[in-house]
Amino acid sequence: MWKNTPNTLLAMVIYVYICLYPQLLILLPFVGLFSVLFSYYQKRFPDEQYMNINGRNGGKKRFKRSNRVDDPYLPPENSVDYLKNMQNIQNLMGMISDGYDSFIPLLKHVDWSNEYETLKITQIIIVTLSILSLTVWLVPWRYILVVAGLNVFIANTQFVKALIKEISPVLIQRGRTLTQSLVSSEKEKDKEGTNNNGDTEVPGRVNVDPNTAGS
Repeated sequence: MWKNTPNTLLAMVIYVYICLYPQLLILLPFVGLFSVLFSYYQKRFPDEQYMNINGRNGGKKRFKRSNRVDDPYLPPENSVDYLKNMQNIQNLMGMISDGYDSFIPLLKHVDWSNEYETLKITQIIIVTLSILSLTVWLVPWRYILVVAGLNVFIANTQFVKALIKEISPVLIQRGRTLTQSLVSSEKEKDKEGTNNNGDTEVPGRVNVDPNTAGS
């Protein structure tokens, strides 16, 4: 993620703006599409972008036709980039196939084949939506999303990764020690409670010594 620091910082800034101004989610798809169109426009027509039909400055203009069939921006066959693209396409197709195979079995929970199960899921969804509709305006989602998103970027820095690698064994050992101490203290309390119950005298009962009982 931090291989290209300027791009990562730019992604962080864009994410913060999106979180602070969710309305941008409506405009960003169109801005991105326009950027792609403009980028390919510059690649397609680098020099002469139009031609004059009538041969005069005031004549009607249209885009210049290209007789080139092959796309000059595609990598040549059997090159490293070409083979890498093919491998990425195959991996993507495999991921889509695996995702489809994993998703289809989940439909049985919502297709009312088991009416009781689907009804329970529907009730849970209705209750959840009702609660969220009442509380969504009280929670500062913008700041929560900003903090959560930036923590993802920060957690992937080399410093934090090295820090986590060094601290993790210590934290795990401390957790095990704390767990063992809690378990041992609970066992001691149980033993003390058992001993106290065994030594408790019953009201109205007289303890008689067997040695003096016959005299």
